[in-house]
Amino acid sequence: MSGMQGWAGEIRLGDGVALFHGLAGDQHAHSHHAIQICAGGGIEVTADCGATVGAALAIPADLRHRLAPTSRPVMLAYLDPDSSAGQAVGALLAGRIGTLDDTVGERLAAMQRQAGPLRAWAVAAAAFPVLSPAGGRGPAGTVARVQAVMAAALDEPVWRPRDLARALDLSVDRLGRLFRAESGMQLRSWLKWQRLQAAIGLALNGEDLTRAAHGAGFADQAHLTRTMRATFGISPSSLFDRQRTVSFKPPA
Repeated sequence: MSGMQGWAGEIRLGDGVALFHGLAGDQHAHSHHAIQICAGGGIEVTADCGATVGAALAIPADLRHRLAPTSRPVMLAYLDPDSSAGQAVGALLAGRIGTLDDTVGERLAAMQRQAGPLRAWAVAAAAFPVLSPAGGRGPAGTVARVQAVMAAALDEPVWRPRDLARALDLSVDRLGRLFRAESGMQLRSWLKWQRLQAAIGLALNGEDLTRAAHGAGFADQAHLTRTMRATFGISPSSLFDRQRTVSFKPPA
């Protein structure tokens, strides 16, 4: 195990989307719920159908695969498949690994360097130019109200839909419909990405994984580990080693 290549690079997260720039470490064959876009040249992904090699590849949600370790920095993007952007990409992939344009890596790298929020639709359109970034379909205001409730509860963060609904004097179902209409994401999925973002930030700022998990609304470290594996296919311990070879770019 000591000879295995570790992960080294920078993580940036947004609502339903994440970017990683750096060296991809060794992995066993696995599956994860997020759609994964890999770009930067010499990408090799092995699945049950065999090996696929290209400058940029897209891996559909929940497909068992192995991404070969990289000898030079690459861009990896992860999209929530239940978001409107993820659903559009998933429809294009139709369950198969897709080969993308060799300039995708440059477009994703430019996003990694940009200031401002990271947008799922912008990442999707960078990988699949046929897609056009979509705005919200519903009246604005619900997402901002949810964020305001969470920001006001710093001592005891609100992570559960029923608590947010109670604070906003809405039913859970009504809040969920309004939130998805505006944001394109299910409220539960959005909250999961918020918790992951909080946990990663805490861990990479020196908290141990138990404290990072509790601080981000997870029941315990095992809960955080299961969620990260299910979403990204990697464990927190594989990223947050003592050398701190992975850094976190906080949201603007």
